[in-house]
Amino acid sequence: MENNKSEIWLKDQAKIEFLCALISGLSLSERNLTLSALDYQSLGLSKKHQIEAAIDRAVNLGKIIDDLIRVLKKTSFDCQLDKGY
Repeated sequence: MENNKSEIWLKDQAKIEFLCALISGLSLSERNLTLSALDYQSLGLSKKHQIEAAIDRAVNLGKIIDDLIRVLKKTSFDCQLDKGY
């Protein structure tokens, strides 16, 4: 029984680590998208609608990250409640 509990814990931990890595990578991408939009704006290399589109992409990615953070919180909370650890 103890072995089964540790296997479940390892699977839950792997899910949490995967979500953390995914959020980290997407956060870096969001930051790069935002910085790229600011660079375009400061250099005057693109039109207003191109800058707005770049900002919209960063905002959309931010919403995805927010959803993943909610999933991570729910997953970690469920693991603590259901499994008792």
